[in-house]
Amino acid sequence: MTLKNKHLLLLSLIALLLSACGGGGDGAGSFKPATEDTANGTKYYRIQYYFDDKGDAFTASHFELQNRKIVTADSRQPLNQYIVTQQAVYEPSQRYQADIDVHSMSHWTLNLIANLKTDWKFEQVALSGKNVFDTVMPGYRDLRFDTQSPYANARIFLASHGAEKFPQGSTCYRLISTKNNQPYFSFQTDRAESQTFAQVQAQNQSTANFAQKNWPKLGLEHATGQWATHLDWSVLFSTATGQEISGLSKVQFNDQVYAANLNSANEWTAKNQIQFEKDSIAYDVYQDHPEQLRTSQLTIASLERGCFIYNKVAADKLATFNFIR
Repeated sequence: MTLKNKHLLLLSLIALLLSACGGGGDGAGSFKPATEDTANGTKYYRIQYYFDDKGDAFTASHFELQNRKIVTADSRQPLNQYIVTQQAVYEPSQRYQADIDVHSMSHWTLNLIANLKTDWKFEQVALSGKNVFDTVMPGYRDLRFDTQSPYANARIFLASHGAEKFPQGSTCYRLISTKNNQPYFSFQTDRAESQTFAQVQAQNQSTANFAQKNWPKLGLEHATGQWATHLDWSVLFSTATGQEISGLSKVQFNDQVYAANLNSANEWTAKNQIQFEKDSIAYDVYQDHPEQLRTSQLTIASLERGCFIYNKVAADKLATFNFIR
């Protein structure tokens, strides 16, 4: 059995929104507003790394603050999926609001659609004198490179620039918590599941029973219910993180069963996620799936030592590497 917690999809969403904008924390309990500039015209930078079996690439993008707001490329674009809350159904043809209110550089609110919102909290990290490679690619120095990709650019980064440090004045922001103002499911209806909803419920309950017996610290439970929007749902979630186990959430909508994502109203924190990953490794959850073990180890490193966005001083240093586009 493999477990992939909700944080992976969450971070992908945030990264997607910001990457299209223009081209170790202790969790929320220790949240302190950052003092970084939010003046009009201030730019922040995002560095992303992609790889597949053919190659790899680093890409850089930026966004510019205007009136403490970020307008994303998804703003006013079609949802292309159903978003269903306890009281409302948003259809694929309806449009995202998808802009971000920047209360401070440590506290943002994503306005998704109508009154559906997500709060993100970050911590400011001083990077002056810190290793560049270990910040951009945390965990890779220790784990090295597997066989999933040639990793040509990453290897150049480590071999040629692995000892370089960030200059004075470099800072970044690390994600420490997120919270939706209400729970909602998101799903597409282009392919229905072959299982009946009763079979889905039985399978999720069986998985929860197994996990509670063998991996009690993970806090896996099965929850099922029906919303007023005529949505039946079955979810396997972790009480340790407050989030779903991705890939196991299913909904019955218009008499068909679909794979779905539950976007919980519980607060997700990096601190709890790190502990969930460490407990999963300690239980040998990934013993038959080495690629999932590696992903979990890299997730821990990213949450503990990685950066989400960089200020201009740090970005200028990264811009000196010709393999970052």
